[in-house]
Amino acid sequence: MRNFLILLFILVGFSLHAQKKSKTIVRIKDTSRILGQEEYFVTGFGIVVGLGGTGDSDSELTQHTLKNLLTHFKLQLTEEQLRVQNCAAVKITATVRSGSFSGDMLSCTVATIGDASSLLGGELIMSPILGADGELWGIAQGGLTVGGGVFGEAGAGGDSIVKNIPTVGRLVGGLKLKRDVGNLDYLNQDQLTFLLNHHDFTSAKNMTASINEKFTGAAVADGENRIRVKVPNSYFQQNKVVNFISEIGQLTYETDKEAKIIFNERTGTIIVGGEVKISAVAVSHGNIVVRVKNTLNVSQAQPDAFGGATVVTPDSSTDFQEDNSKLQYIPEITNVQQLVESLNKLGVSPRDMMSIFHILKDSGALHARLVTQ
Repeated sequence: MRNFLILLFILVGFSLHAQKKSKTIVRIKDTSRILGQEEYFVTGFGIVVGLGGTGDSDSELTQHTLKNLLTHFKLQLTEEQLRVQNCAAVKITATVRSGSFSGDMLSCTVATIGDASSLLGGELIMSPILGADGELWGIAQGGLTVGGGVFGEAGAGGDSIVKNIPTVGRLVGGLKLKRDVGNLDYLNQDQLTFLLNHHDFTSAKNMTASINEKFTGAAVADGENRIRVKVPNSYFQQNKVVNFISEIGQLTYETDKEAKIIFNERTGTIIVGGEVKISAVAVSHGNIVVRVKNTLNVSQAQPDAFGGATVVTPDSSTDFQEDNSKLQYIPEITNVQQLVESLNKLGVSPRDMMSIFHILKDSGALHARLVTQ
């Protein structure tokens, strides 16, 4: 009897441990943001110089821009006098987070606009960066980091190798802000609003419970992604709202999400969420392949034949093949591992698997939402 109780205790403990591991526990700071924390997109146009002959071949735009730039240095040159094989017109983009200040040095992405083949070794000339309001937000300048390049000689009789994407580079710490961005007014308020990155009522409920467990009655969920949190007087009156936000961010809760299967038909990628379940069902998937082969036979006349002619006759053959797929039983599935193992037994490609998922959904056996990108 004693041994039986010990064994039962071990089994129950193992079961509880397995259930605990299956839960997804996350920090509040990793899954939400505070209302007032925003990100802003900025963009600009510039010229990258110092390229080893991999610049723009269509030089009209680059010549015109370079001529205007040199005018500021009191250099008067015509566009015809400029050679821009070592220059490239580029677009500059960056994301600025709320709470950034004038003088901050940020990173940005630089991408070619014309037909330049590589930005390797290039340097961006000082370029204005504008916000969505059309005003100056910053200045960008500096050497580019490019994770690729073009090696060899292109063109007739040449051979070249392209590594990664050499027409896009990174300007690390080369964008200097010229204005303060956003505001920190929420730090002066006695109530904060947290917004979940992914809308879900259960996650909002669990996050609210986690906050109230430490700060009793401080949090109230207003919807599937909105939680209002009252700042305790002990923090607000002593100007310790930053400390309060830090403590809230470190709290953990059990997240939840909708059961989804996401398809990308262009790449054949399938992402199956851990919440997907399938009822017991039998599946058979057979491929029909039709191959048509055309061959041209040439009949050449003999040299001494009078009035002989060369005759071309087509020879066509058609081959029809159908896979003898067997009916595969898929038991009731409660986790992703079982789902993957069962579908792999069918031996189908990812694109065929997409069709199977759609049929399972129509039959009512698939308990998940299908999303096609």
